Amino acid sequence: MIDYRLNERERAELRAAHPAVRNAREAYRLNALILLDSGWTAAEVAFTTALRQ
Repeated sequence: MIDYRLNERERAELRAAHPAVRNAREAYRLNALILLDSGWTAAEVAFTTALRQ
């Protein structure tokens, strides 16, 4: 299984960038990284992202 943990700097950069993103696809990708870092599985993120699109 892949470890999707971010360091503090990466986490802060993603959280800061997410609200400013205008492209929905890019926002979903940033959100997916944030969710993976918070402990969600890849399957959970994929299912949630599929529901939103």
